[in-house]
Amino acid sequence: MITNENIDEVLKERYFEKIKIFFEKNGSEKARIEYVKKIYGIGGCGRGSKVDSIEQYHYDLKGMKFIKNFSKNKETLKMSWNKVVRRIEEIIKKESELQTINFKQLKLF
Repeated sequence: MITNENIDEVLKERYFEKIKIFFEKNGSEKARIEYVKKIYGIGGCGRGSKVDSIEQYHYDLKGMKFIKNFSKNKETLKMSWNKVVRRIEEIIKKESELQTINFKQLKLF
């Protein structure tokens, strides 16, 4: 099964820091979608096989496709660019919350 953690791992590999900076400066959903679509372009990437991870992902004008192989079973998941952007926003939010928690814990010491 392709999990959010699998997708997050892929989305954080390439362009994540650039996307994060762009998102900080641009709140428009339309601008964010266009930026992410443009920065990825058309193509794909193979990642090698690790246990329980996405082995390949492809991107085109419509969105991203994630591929995970289990022996003879192959799973794919397609996400439109607006869903990709929402997922990236969730990753950024989670990271921010973790940083806040870590900062508060440091202040306790």
